[in-house]
Amino acid sequence: MGTKSSKHTKILPPTTDLSPEEIANLQKVYTKSRRRSSIRTGLHPEKDNLAGFWKQHAEKDLIALFNSYLLNEEEESDFQQFCNLFFKLTKAPCEETADFIFELLDQNNEEVTYHTVVMYVKDIISSYFMILTSLKDDVLRDWVKHGIVNIESTYNLLAESLCQELKKVNVEHHFVKWYTRCSQFQNIQTVYVYKLFQLPGRQVTYGHQTIEKHLLPMLSGLGKTKKVESVSVLTIADVLFLNVFLPEEKQFEWKLCFSTTLNGLSFGKMMRMIIDKGPNIIIVKDKTGHKFGGYASSSWKIAPTFQGTDESFLFTLHPAMQIHESSGYNNHYQYLNSQQQTLPNGLGMGGQFDYFGLWLDADFGTGHCSETCTTFKHYKMLSSQKYFEVDHVEVWAIVQIQQEEEEEESGKEVTRQSILDKDAGAKALLEIAGREMASDGYQKQQIERKVSLIKQIEKHKDLTVWEKSTFK
Repeated sequence: MGTKSSKHTKILPPTTDLSPEEIANLQKVYTKSRRRSSIRTGLHPEKDNLAGFWKQHAEKDLIALFNSYLLNEEEESDFQQFCNLFFKLTKAPCEETADFIFELLDQNNEEVTYHTVVMYVKDIISSYFMILTSLKDDVLRDWVKHGIVNIESTYNLLAESLCQELKKVNVEHHFVKWYTRCSQFQNIQTVYVYKLFQLPGRQVTYGHQTIEKHLLPMLSGLGKTKKVESVSVLTIADVLFLNVFLPEEKQFEWKLCFSTTLNGLSFGKMMRMIIDKGPNIIIVKDKTGHKFGGYASSSWKIAPTFQGTDESFLFTLHPAMQIHESSGYNNHYQYLNSQQQTLPNGLGMGGQFDYFGLWLDADFGTGHCSETCTTFKHYKMLSSQKYFEVDHVEVWAIVQIQQEEEEEESGKEVTRQSILDKDAGAKALLEIAGREMASDGYQKQQIERKVSLIKQIEKHKDLTVWEKSTFK
């Protein structure tokens, strides 16, 4: 990889490396890209033609990079080279793709630096959103329509995060290792290049339907909410960043469960809305503007002990994007408790009691992030200061296929749950109000009636101390 040459070595792929359907589709796209050359003028019509064909789907620097590979000394392209570019970026073995990208970046005999790689990654990310915008992609439009902003400056934060392994090393010596380890960027680049070459992307199964792989999750839970610009503090780049680090089977759909803008600064209401909702992402913005949070791999449940799995992670979004995955040192991933005399009351992730990696106090409005946290790797304090004031909190549930529906379709007998079993949030509210759970008879009927009343009250405001006392 260290050998430099004035012109890129052009190795053509065997036709067996691409399917007949892919070759046929690439031929159509290649033909369309050449049709404009007859009406274009200039010193290099073919070069102008390729740039014009891709101008709405790729950044200028990325087009120039691809053009320098595609065009020969006479500035003419070749169909096999066109196929080769697609193959090398999407279907070649991982190390071969890494070598190919490095050679692309090294074409001008200039040193490939950390900054060079960051700019290439940023251009891929930016071009992906360009092509989604040009194609009027429904998923992107839905996020933007609901106020999740698309800020180009955040693409650089995302690119720097993905490339951070290269920041303090010799890039030429470590590039292949970085690329083979950074599956998130591999995924982003592959999905983008398929769209650039106008080929159907990889098909994945979601529930009972087969859909094309998308890097952004579908959005639900906002409905016809007005003034949506303040419901979430996320940007589109934030959503992409978090989604590509989720397990692949959990990258399809996010549902808004709670937002302080919509639901107020109420810890009780947040518990009611996030308990027993499955895997979820919590985003916090403190008063200084830092954005951070955690991915909880399991449903939240009130308990005196830690819960969750090693799929959980903590993260920062601003002023830098970073992921802190499980270290395996302990299993202190999720903690939720309230109304206790001897245990912490609030929501925590990582660390230990009173020294959490992320902590939201039950007296909603304050929290802390410890300086160290052995639960997560390479942890750095998430907030600007150890003790912070909350400006905004939101929680997104990761939508999953309902196991009950799958069991019914497979013919298995499904045991129907009572309202108390299904609605853990309502159960939690009763526990906070001081009621013991009953499982049958008259006591169960009374509790279910109280659950109904609580739900009616919560439509309008949080329970006051007096309202709780009326149920004792």
